[in-house]
Amino acid sequence: MSATSSGSDGRVRRGERNRDALVEALLGLLEDGIAKPTAREIAERAGVSPRTVFAHFDDVESLYAAIAVRQRKRLAPLFEPIDSSGSDDHRVETLVAQRVELFEQIAPVRRASLLLAPDSPELTRRLAEVTRALRAQVAECFDPELAAAGRRRGDLLAALDVAASWETWDGLRRVQGLTAVAARRTLHLLVSRLLTGD
Repeated sequence: MSATSSGSDGRVRRGERNRDALVEALLGLLEDGIAKPTAREIAERAGVSPRTVFAHFDDVESLYAAIAVRQRKRLAPLFEPIDSSGSDDHRVETLVAQRVELFEQIAPVRRASLLLAPDSPELTRRLAEVTRALRAQVAECFDPELAAAGRRRGDLLAALDVAASWETWDGLRRVQGLTAVAARRTLHLLVSRLLTGD
């Protein structure tokens, strides 16, 4: 390998490390509750110069896109379909367990994203994608019950989707001040009652 080729490879690897560090830095800042970090704050957390931020990202939208992709990869198992052939108790418990883990992990970043979304088409699109994916997971998980609901299928799906949504979880945790354990019990109760009609 020539010295030129070796130097080029080193620059590429360094660039990849810097890009990765910037994505992790932004996620870290959001997780720390800094909803609108500046390029300087991101660079400082990443250990690079401020100009490096826009050497790797054309604009803030491309940086948001990168953190959305990173988050989705990290949390991919929590978006996996839930087998609809299991017992209803097992499916409710599985869905609730996945949602609790997901929502507790994403809480600070999700709240920051919602604050930033009105000025960010990229974040608005990514948040909508997550909402659709979670609704699809609910629909697949409870397909037998939804099929049996007949003309009420749309209403039941909408109710289940709301019950197991981020907005409901955030309301239980932040507005009502419930612990994660208590909020989990409430979520389980909501979903179970919707399925049984009790």
